[in-house]
Amino acid sequence: MTNAPSHSNYHALQVRLQQRFRRGFTLLSSFSYSKSIDNGSAIRQQGNDLQQPSDDYNLRAMRGPSSFDFRKRLTNSLLFDLPFGKGKTLLAIPDPV
Repeated sequence: MTNAPSHSNYHALQVRLQQRFRRGFTLLSSFSYSKSIDNGSAIRQQGNDLQQPSDDYNLRAMRGPSSFDFRKRLTNSLLFDLPFGKGKTLLAIPDPV
């Protein structure tokens, strides 16, 4: 077993709304409000981040928002079921007898 020196916390509130309409149309919306805190993501180089911790013996000094922390995220998806194929109205594939 290894004892990793990096620690992280992630907390989030997620809301999902899905509405199905006639003729195979579906709308999906998701919202996430989150916070990610760690002491190790800034050690990896991303953009202008440091490559090494400022003090190898005190990683608590590096604790703060993660380099990948996104507080608010809204995602929308549209889905349309195509009207052809097995069990559909157009170009129906017959069942083998």
